[in-house]
Amino acid sequence: MGRPDELGVRRPVVTADGTVVVPPYVPRDFDGRLRAAVDAGGLVLLTGERTAGRSRSAYEAVSHLTDHTLLIPRPGAGLAHLWREADRHPRCVLWLDGGIQWLWLGMDPANPAEELARFLDTPPGGHRLLVGTLSQDERALLARAGSTTLPSYAVRTATRLAGLEEGEEEDLKEYMGTLMRSFPGRAVEAELDRAVEVMVPRALSEAECGRVREVRSWSGDDRFDRVLKNGGRYGFASCIENTDLLADRWDRARSADPAAGGTPRPRGVALVTATALVYHRGFQGTVPRELVEHLHTRFLEERPGGSGPIPETLEEAWAWATEAVAESSPMAQLSFSSGPMAMFEALLIPFESDGVGISPRVLNEVWSLYPDDIPITDEEFDRILGYASTIGSASGLGRDASGRSRYDSAERAYRKAVELRAATVDPDAPVLLELRESLGTVLTFGGRLTEAVAELEGVACARLRILGEAHEDTLSTRYFLALALHRAGRLEEALPEAEAVREARLRLLGQDHPDTVEARNRLGMTLALLGQHGRARAEFEAAVEVLRRSAGEDAENTLWTRFRLAQSNVGLKRLSTARAQLREILDTAVHALGEEHPLIPAAMWELAVVSSREGLHREAEAGFRALWELRRRTMGEEHPDTQKARFETLMAGYAAEQSEGGDVDRIGLEAELRDIVAVLDRRPDAADPLEVRARNTLVTVLVNAGRWSEAEPEARSLYEIRSRMSGPDDPLVLADRHWLGRVLSALDRKEEALAEWRAVYQDRARVLGAPTTRTPWPPGTP
Repeated sequence: MGRPDELGVRRPVVTADGTVVVPPYVPRDFDGRLRAAVDAGGLVLLTGERTAGRSRSAYEAVSHLTDHTLLIPRPGAGLAHLWREADRHPRCVLWLDGGIQWLWLGMDPANPAEELARFLDTPPGGHRLLVGTLSQDERALLARAGSTTLPSYAVRTATRLAGLEEGEEEDLKEYMGTLMRSFPGRAVEAELDRAVEVMVPRALSEAECGRVREVRSWSGDDRFDRVLKNGGRYGFASCIENTDLLADRWDRARSADPAAGGTPRPRGVALVTATALVYHRGFQGTVPRELVEHLHTRFLEERPGGSGPIPETLEEAWAWATEAVAESSPMAQLSFSSGPMAMFEALLIPFESDGVGISPRVLNEVWSLYPDDIPITDEEFDRILGYASTIGSASGLGRDASGRSRYDSAERAYRKAVELRAATVDPDAPVLLELRESLGTVLTFGGRLTEAVAELEGVACARLRILGEAHEDTLSTRYFLALALHRAGRLEEALPEAEAVREARLRLLGQDHPDTVEARNRLGMTLALLGQHGRARAEFEAAVEVLRRSAGEDAENTLWTRFRLAQSNVGLKRLSTARAQLREILDTAVHALGEEHPLIPAAMWELAVVSSREGLHREAEAGFRALWELRRRTMGEEHPDTQKARFETLMAGYAAEQSEGGDVDRIGLEAELRDIVAVLDRRPDAADPLEVRARNTLVTVLVNAGRWSEAEPEARSLYEIRSRMSGPDDPLVLADRHWLGRVLSALDRKEEALAEWRAVYQDRARVLGAPTTRTPWPPGTP
């Protein structure tokens, strides 16, 4: 059978003389079922997370078949030679370790479906076994096979699995199409359903941890101590991966004490960190040294004692960072013509193209030092983007920036990816349409809604024409188009898009599918804004029912959907029902999500509003006050949302005093209103609607107190601010100007008052037509 590491099992620590010390195998709970499936023959599939131990368990399960011939694909060569080899060996094992080898099934020039069927048709006295390992992502990809077209995410995943360069996706799709036809009888999904599938969990059970302790005891292998350190939660990854030498080299360079004879490597560490930063932001391929050298200076400045001398030159730092330390796992699987290909690992991997790479293990080691991530400036992002010469790098940067809500940066990255792709493919190419959809989506979230709608409409039209209305990619685009139209306030246009997506997903995927639930939520939100609260409520109720079963009562998505259901009841004026629902949501969400989760203040606000509408003013005041306190703790005193909660607390208290017939503390109310206005005035951005409401209330308080001279500047400011926000012809702006006239008239400034009233009359006549009861001549105006 050969050694485990020759078959793709991850290589453990390598000794000084190059000998591979394979750790003893710790029996897993599923070994009995796996061994029985192997002995029975046929198709056996091990799935699970990466580094969970799938390949090692598969090896141990077949290692007793010493009278079998082991057939392993040559890298990139397909399986044609193995079918011929299998004809000579009735007792054999076909070893497909990982997604890339499964993809090779589709590369046969002959008829792969017939060949595979013939292989699995065991001859008399023979024993045929196809044993394969797949990660969860790879398993999901193969489950999609059998469709007439590949969804975009499958192309991305398969491209990564096959190790293809950017621009080769079309070639991949061609032989993926062959792969989908390569299995006998029905589609791939049906073939996989017939396989004996064994799930290999990363985390170890209590029984498995006990067996680890037993093996540790008799073997003396201290690598198992790391497995047990976290209760087996991370499985054997820390034991079987060769991280020790690199991790030790990294740690010694970071914490070296010159006084103790150590050699600090601040510049080398900075080079490694800068490279990790670029990759962590979504860059693909080799990173140009020039870019790394530019970015690494910030890490030199940020290091402890950053102003001190640097003990190494740039050349010395590069030499240290790229120095070979240890032999790694094989780069390719064992083939008939040659043994495993090995490479030597360094913190940074040098390439002839004057660029460097970094292994995932080193990347994770570096990033573990930055639990709060490393923020980058727009200038740094644009510099990285400037070196992104491939579509994969540009789109990777876009995905990362979008995930961080940096939508302007994401837009620049996706636009570059679109330009690069458009230069090489037809305008209707699926890969280009996918990038355009991503561009439209980040434009939507970035608030550039006119551009977003235009981009998404173009993609939707193309996908409808090419793929049809029921294709997954078409529905995805129409979903995001509905979202963009919704946010742009074009609700009448958003509604048919949202309805079409919901109907198609309900028909094709069923009511329990997560995409169907998402579509129901989107449709419900659009209906609610259109005032169709009954239909919105039906969509939310259906979504809540599914989410309660599938995700649980206290899952985030369940709680948000329950919140929207409560809002629809508010819209239907079922206030007592909504109030009870909101209380339940808050009780659950505080414990499940924490009080700083965005749902908590949203539900607190809605509950206080409902209490106010029911006339429960003291309850509303208490609710708004609690929200005010929460906002002060989480956002700060001067945040607009804090001041908004403060204002509503005042208004609810004012309404309570009036309803109870008590005396309103007008002096205290005025002082609070002036302070809110002063806080909002200090903000550099555009006027907030809250400032308009606060000033309007302040004018009312001053007028009711007969303090006309103090009311006049506030009334004038109110008119000017609302005019800038809404335009001079807005009815509320004209009402503000009418109020200003009243204040001026009360101050006996008749000519100024008449001038304001005449302007109001003329504007209303121009906007509304000839004088009517809606355009009254103000009292006292000649």
